Amino acid sequence: MSLSNGKILVFTGLLNNLETDAEIATIIAHEIAHVVARHWSESIIYEKWFPYPLKAYFLRRNELEADHIGMLLLAAAGFDPHIAPVAVEKLVGNDIFHPSGKKRAQLLSRPRCMDEAMELYREVMPAKAP
Repeated sequence: MSLSNGKILVFTGLLNNLETDAEIATIIAHEIAHVVARHWSESIIYEKWFPYPLKAYFLRRNELEADHIGMLLLAAAGFDPHIAPVAVEKLVGNDIFHPSGKKRAQLLSRPRCMDEAMELYREVMPAKAP
């Protein structure tokens, strides 16, 4: 969970569901992406000015954007981005503000998204990248 001051909290319950350092890095990268994209600033506007259905739409969109940016950050940090769909699929989600883990994994697995992340990964890990 990312906070408005840029701090990130990781709950032990989340750690119990993730099996590898790369999966944990995926979730941390997702939270860093919220900070980088300034989603807290946007959420203040959504909370104050948007009706509930529209607010929910934009908050879900922010989650998907953080997934994408997070996967790019993950790849740039030297983690194989193919782990990102695996990690997000383990997330519960599927509430009014979070798409299901399955949907998020499908979006991250799309060739356009994965190819962009793999390009970054190949730049930082030329010897390991396929």
